[in-house]
Amino acid sequence: MPTQSSWYLQDRIVLVRAIGKLTTEEMLADDRTLVTSFLNKTPAEKVYFIFDNSKATASPPIWAFRKLKFHKHPKAAWTVSFGGNKFINFMATIAAQLSNRHLRLFSTLDDCLAYLKQIDESLLDLLPVDPVGNSA
Repeated sequence: MPTQSSWYLQDRIVLVRAIGKLTTEEMLADDRTLVTSFLNKTPAEKVYFIFDNSKATASPPIWAFRKLKFHKHPKAAWTVSFGGNKFINFMATIAAQLSNRHLRLFSTLDDCLAYLKQIDESLLDLLPVDPVGNSA
């Protein structure tokens, strides 16, 4: 099943939920969605990404991550991730290093949000308010 992406915080933070076994084709299709439906349409200068891997069971091969384009977009800022198993976290770390992507791994969503508030003070007044119905 592909990922499910939505604004966690409108025009600032995208929440991407990976469910089950993600294929290379699904990952690349989701990558195009992140660029066309989120990054290209927001007026914000910086967009952060939170990846929820708590329901992911398998990851595409490492070479597939090199084809991702969302993190190269001028508006793409940090990516934070939580909930992945050890293998998925290992794959994400290697992929981030190969592509010079800003990535931090955490145990919980709350840890991800705390980190984003630490690196971007403009989020302090906006979080943990949950404008789109996600549990913070």
